[in-house]
Amino acid sequence: MTPEESHSLSSNEMTAAETIRMELQMLHEMDPSAARLLEALACVLARVAGADSEICDRETLQMEGTLMRLAELPPAQAVLAVEIAKQRNCLGGAGYTAAISRDLRRRTDPRYRLQLLHSLVDVACADGDLCVLEEAAILRIAAELGFSRNLADELIEESQRSIRA
Repeated sequence: MTPEESHSLSSNEMTAAETIRMELQMLHEMDPSAARLLEALACVLARVAGADSEICDRETLQMEGTLMRLAELPPAQAVLAVEIAKQRNCLGGAGYTAAISRDLRRRTDPRYRLQLLHSLVDVACADGDLCVLEEAAILRIAAELGFSRNLADELIEESQRSIRA
């Protein structure tokens, strides 16, 4: 077998690759404001999921579901957006990631932010455990989004009760 033959893709692989390219192109063609919102959502979700230095499959699925719901993305685009966010894991540092959360605060209404806060807790609890690092990330993001510590603590406690049940 020649090197060219060994590197050639099967028709199924070509179809999958074309589908991925098409979905990425659709993400790139989003309205700039919607794209910034999507990036910010994916970033804060990845901050929480990756707070313990590991993003498990259940957390990934929860993140995808959140993007489908809050950003109204089709499943394939939600998968790509989550994978991009996981790979980047918001490498910009704490100041950059805090700025993203504050931008979300300015650009969204309180009801939307509350849905996001619930989703952050759901992502952290998706693996059946809410570790101290994930809790700390939720509390930081909640403050950046303009929520009180009491509200964030209540949501976390509610989720911990359902995990234990």
